[in-house]
Amino acid sequence: MYGSISGIWEAIFDKRAFVEIGEEGASFLEVLLGLEGVVAECFG
Repeated sequence: MYGSISGIWEAIFDKRAFVEIGEEGASFLEVLLGLEGVVAECFG
């Protein structure tokens, strides 16, 4: 869908993933990739 890990990261970072797969799906990807802490610290 996004082509690579960096593609997923970019989709989460610019909120495209939230629109395309929904908030729950994007949150799942963050947890799966270990990014939830990074996102929380940067944008929380």
